Amino acid sequence: MNIASIRPSTVDGIKQLAKKIHGEQRISYVLALDEASRQAGYDNFVNAKRQLGREHVPDLHPVYLSVHWCSGRANNVKRALSDLSSGRELLRLDLSRPLLEIVPKHRAPHARGLFGFRMEYEDHLEHRLNVDAQDKARQLLLGAARSLRFMEATGLQPVTTRKYQKLQRLMTRLPGRDHDSDWFDPVSASYVCLNEPDDPIRVSSPERDQWLAQNGLSCVAPDWPGIYCPWSCMPYLISPDGALLQRVASALVRVRPIRAPGFWPHETGICNDEFVSPRRQADAKPRRRRPGPFWVGHL
Repeated sequence: MNIASIRPSTVDGIKQLAKKIHGEQRISYVLALDEASRQAGYDNFVNAKRQLGREHVPDLHPVYLSVHWCSGRANNVKRALSDLSSGRELLRLDLSRPLLEIVPKHRAPHARGLFGFRMEYEDHLEHRLNVDAQDKARQLLLGAARSLRFMEATGLQPVTTRKYQKLQRLMTRLPGRDHDSDWFDPVSASYVCLNEPDDPIRVSSPERDQWLAQNGLSCVAPDWPGIYCPWSCMPYLISPDGALLQRVASALVRVRPIRAPGFWPHETGICNDEFVSPRRQADAKPRRRRPGPFWVGHL
């Protein structure tokens, strides 16, 4: 088993992983403890002991995100097979609820960060196309993880029907509009636009404030880095339901940011293999082949 795919959830588990890292990477056991702790989602071993000592670990529902990549395919450049480098990146994300409770299968591909993915099984989201670089594959995985954390925390769902078409058309005239995505709350049926512009000066204009007021819309800027381009774009939530916006913003404050790690702690496999998720294995259901495979830029 690739130790990069191990996610320990206890102090003892971190220590066991540290021993393996110590032997494999030939680093000191102290450094291996910190590395194993980061792989488990903590800053270092001291932070892991502190958090695990006071936290009750809830039941978690792992979901697996996969993207295949093959370099040398950009712009249809023909290269010898020996010049190509390829792989399959896999990221495991532990959710507080089953994936299907967070987003139904038919809505998943419509969510910001999940464009191009399909729900291959109830615990596996698979990107349909090959991308042309390992880094691109990893960025897609991180974006998908941010999208799932957003839905998990807020309960919002991506819009997939014409019910909100009037509001969606209205939002196309929003001053400073950029990188927006459409969501709704299944409980109240209220619409929410997530707007993630990269020009905060243009967004904070009196013209925009006046336009929002004239159209009966509320706007909040949550203390949260966003989905599209975290820490580079400024996320805003816009809706006719001001109370919903406050609830969503409060939920997002508690979401742990997903950053690009310096050392990629997740699994890298073989390009175009047929990854079978643990739930599919347990159900003994054979999987279908991935469509294609084609690569982004070829279609």
